[in-house]
Amino acid sequence: MLIDEAGRRLGLSSARLYVPDLQQVHLIALPCPARQDSPTLDIDDSMAGLAYRTQLIQRTRDGSTAWLPLIDGIERLGVMMITASELDPHLLESCTALAGLTALLVASKATYSDLMVARERSTSMTIQAELLWLYLPPRAIGTDQVTSSAALEPAYDIGGDAFDHNLTENVLHLALLDAMGHDLASNRAGAATTPPSC
Repeated sequence: MLIDEAGRRLGLSSARLYVPDLQQVHLIALPCPARQDSPTLDIDDSMAGLAYRTQLIQRTRDGSTAWLPLIDGIERLGVMMITASELDPHLLESCTALAGLTALLVASKATYSDLMVARERSTSMTIQAELLWLYLPPRAIGTDQVTSSAALEPAYDIGGDAFDHNLTENVLHLALLDAMGHDLASNRAGAATTPPSC
């Protein structure tokens, strides 16, 4: 993997990416050709999850492993696990820059990469849900004054439920939609009624 190779050039033993599942319950390792394992970590009960939730670097007590959050603006994209015999401040600073670059790569590939889409899903999605997720805005937006975050449950079998949020100068616009039914017609109704200003 390109990120692991870049990490080794910085002096790391390894660098590995974890992305959240669609429901943001687990962090799932992206496949790495050199490693066959694909561990899954709980967001609520792991050091990786703590880094993801708080958007702060977390280190193990022995200092050989750290979890760096991957952030695009205010949206949390995942975490990068780095390991080395010693993570000194200079190396950690270089890895923070690598995490920033990695976040840009993940953000640019998230909606167009079959690998990324497949990793964030734990089951198959209905056609209605698949189409609706394409219409939705980013799940998190914000400024220094306000943050808006949204999710849909059930995530894999939705029809006419939708959300929209938008920021203008000093106003946060929110829209919650619930078109009747769970078929393609309710899906189209939900998409068609989303206000253009939101």
